[in-house]
Amino acid sequence: MSILTKFETVKVNADNRISDMDKQFCEKHQSAYDSARCSFQELKYFWNDISETQINILADASDKYSYTTYLRMEHGDISATSIQNHIVSLHSRFIHNIVGYFNKHYHVSADTSRIEENLLPQNQQRAQRCYDREIQKQYDEAVQILALRYETVIDQIFVQLGGRGFAEQAIFELKEKCHNAAWNTYRKAANYELKNDAIRFNSYSCSYKEWISCGHWELSNSLKEILYGAAHFETNSFSVYPDGFADLLGYNRSDSDLITFPSCDKLCQLKMFKNGRVDIKFTSPFYARQFISDYLGLTAEEVPS
Repeated sequence: MSILTKFETVKVNADNRISDMDKQFCEKHQSAYDSARCSFQELKYFWNDISETQINILADASDKYSYTTYLRMEHGDISATSIQNHIVSLHSRFIHNIVGYFNKHYHVSADTSRIEENLLPQNQQRAQRCYDREIQKQYDEAVQILALRYETVIDQIFVQLGGRGFAEQAIFELKEKCHNAAWNTYRKAANYELKNDAIRFNSYSCSYKEWISCGHWELSNSLKEILYGAAHFETNSFSVYPDGFADLLGYNRSDSDLITFPSCDKLCQLKMFKNGRVDIKFTSPFYARQFISDYLGLTAEEVPS
């Protein structure tokens, strides 16, 4: 079943699946998008009238391009083409704003490009690398009359969630990233091993660069994905990080190979080694085993549920 066919089978009212705050955000952007779309369509008609009037007045001028004399603006020109291009962009901007809000607010990653592909008219000439006036006219007309609704965009988001709610999807994606980072799917082998109350991550998990007077430590991107999972394991939140995590997860480098987590109940410390190994130590062997089971997974094939 194609994603579009699957989308067409969805009959649930989007408003029943989002909060009042979500609905308020969507309705404001719906109003702004509708207003901008109508206003720029009117502007295009006005501009065509303005241009035609200038052409008629200066029709007998020696320079056939002189009608643009009073149309050119000091800081960039307006044209029917630029207005049309802007109208086309409004549809994508609306989709990006709605999808971006839910991705950021609920920590999910709905694919905006797939939604655009399903909801926006496609300009076939770009794929065929040719120009056909009639095809272009049909595309321009389709874009001109298009009026998206935020409910339709939300329907597309929920198709991608595969039947999960936002909270379920956020946890699934987090654990999927942890699992992918913790396993070598080609060899079907784990990139970690359990050592009592610590999980030892194999080489390439960190790097050390020595400067003239000091050295700097930095975690690999895959280890950062696992650390996001460890933060959620500790706080049960996607936006609250324990003390010491912000620098490790950002672009900052650490001056020390040992980072302790004194404010944590489950996590104890993180130790980096020059051979690229990283050890995450927990406050008990129970928590170490639980983190493996709940976030890293016990097999290469199955993402923890």
